[in-house]
Amino acid sequence: MVGIVAIGVAPSSNAAREVNPGTFSLVSSGVALIRAYGCGGKPLGQGTGFLVGASVVMTARHVVVGACRLRVRVGGENFVVKRWVAWYGGGASPSAADLATLKLDHAASGFVFRVRASRVAPGTNLGMVGYPLGNRLSLNQGKMFWRGKKGGAPLLAVRMLGAEGASGSPFIDDNGRVVGILQIGLGSEDVFGQRTSGVLVGLDLVRWWGPRARLDLCRAYPNGGIAGCPGAGPAPPPPTAETVKVIAANLSATEDGQPQATFVSAPKFVAYLQVDFAAPTKQRHTFDAYALSPVGSRTEQCGGGIGLDWTGVTCEIALDAPMAGAWRVVYLIDGRERAVGFQITSAPPPPPATPHIQQCWTQYTGGSTSNWNPGSATSTFSGNDILARGAANFTTIALMNPTPTADIVGLVTLTLIQPNGRAWPVTLTRWQAGYPMWGFDLRWTWSDGSLFFQHPEASGQGTWTFQWKGPDGQTCNSAISIS
Repeated sequence: MVGIVAIGVAPSSNAAREVNPGTFSLVSSGVALIRAYGCGGKPLGQGTGFLVGASVVMTARHVVVGACRLRVRVGGENFVVKRWVAWYGGGASPSAADLATLKLDHAASGFVFRVRASRVAPGTNLGMVGYPLGNRLSLNQGKMFWRGKKGGAPLLAVRMLGAEGASGSPFIDDNGRVVGILQIGLGSEDVFGQRTSGVLVGLDLVRWWGPRARLDLCRAYPNGGIAGCPGAGPAPPPPTAETVKVIAANLSATEDGQPQATFVSAPKFVAYLQVDFAAPTKQRHTFDAYALSPVGSRTEQCGGGIGLDWTGVTCEIALDAPMAGAWRVVYLIDGRERAVGFQITSAPPPPPATPHIQQCWTQYTGGSTSNWNPGSATSTFSGNDILARGAANFTTIALMNPTPTADIVGLVTLTLIQPNGRAWPVTLTRWQAGYPMWGFDLRWTWSDGSLFFQHPEASGQGTWTFQWKGPDGQTCNSAISIS
């Protein structure tokens, strides 16, 4: 049996029915905001409590230690605390157990919590309902990951966000039964000087008190409205759990896009999960989602709550360069899993670049293609030299980039533009694949057999231009003068 130590007088708190992550709006009526004041009326601090009886609030002892007056607000109503007591026993002193109950001046109408009789396993998801930093009532969730003992008091630790003002909040299971009571957060001051944390530690009520809690509370408060006490009347019925009925769930490329089953991979892949409900929600629910790759690796994506009157949820799925294959997006509503499957295909290779004539020039080659080199380009030639060494040993050349991977048929032209501006075009019937360069020697002749610069009408003196035109329509000019 756990004993109590009478301490003093304080104000009131509020009550709730039974807590469930999906019925937060119902259970919140039993969670109390507690404000402590000194004898001169100076505010000392605040914390959270919860109804364990119609007129009994439980909280952490350190919330009320040193206070002359306590004010409690629960379920929208204010209360005066007639007295408060600290609980001890089981090898734990009052300070180590850090547990207190407050007797209100009249009964509250909120939900009355019960202490769970059996232990929960590490890894179990627990909720915490409280007033961190004095803000509006909030629900946080996290995994219980550690059990220990300090000063004879069994403790448990939960990974979840918390802050000052949440001390005395209940740790609850999925059915709203109390597993423990928050005492301290392991963290440091934030930029505003307020203490916040990601690990919360509290008294493990199940190990320390368990099934005896109801009997001890009944003895201490025979008229406190403790649930299950003789003469207390029937326990209030548990809140009706609302099940969210999903009528459609799919993925699309945009928030309001059409459903898709296949997506193309990219350095940054984004799709949207859209979940539609059969009817607007009447209660609050939890929602989480993660992406599951073809090899089973998991990427967390979305998390949070489903509010009142919601008709659906949209979740942005963002992945970095995802592999091709069969994927799934698994989403959970109140812990119940569903999944949407989809395929990611590899991005198609970029289209091959259209070959482009990058450079063109004219040079003496000696009749050999091995001598083709833009570094040997010449812009001034002697007509007598061309005749002496042979026009077949002089060539106008074009360099294609990238090198064609397939034959280019009928798309490359070479035009000889005379000094008087008249054009002499030739179409290359085929530029063969694998050849980066192509050329024509200077044996351009008139009908009488004379070379292009020998005809009287051509006025051979001046600038001649070999104009190449590639498959992309771009031109390249090699201008030469013949003296």
